[in-house]
Amino acid sequence: MAIYCKLLFALSNYKETPLTGQELIKILGGWEGYRVSTAGPGAGGKADDEVWIELIPESRPGVCDGCGRTCRQIHDTAERWIRDLPVFGKITRLLVHRRRFLCPVCGPKIERLMWLDRHARHTT
Repeated sequence: MAIYCKLLFALSNYKETPLTGQELIKILGGWEGYRVSTAGPGAGGKADDEVWIELIPESRPGVCDGCGRTCRQIHDTAERWIRDLPVFGKITRLLVHRRRFLCPVCGPKIERLMWLDRHARHTT
């Protein structure tokens, strides 16, 4: 418990108040450009072994994975299940809402993310 409290204190940048669950999850995950929508135990028989976290994109322009150009027009969005590193000893699965942007140079291209390769099924 003492290590957990030290971690909370260190990650909160020496705030007087402890981190919220959302703040802690975001810091532990490091999913740049996304925010946590929902988080909880896995469904069915996996509730004790898994943590599921749903990530939705923050309102900001994206980067074309083809040419690196900043794009604002969203072509479509698709849900993708991604396996992440374990959190507190539990398998962690992310439901990521991936955006494809309409790049004026390349056409529809998936958003470039530093923490997730284009076709990956697990984080990097």
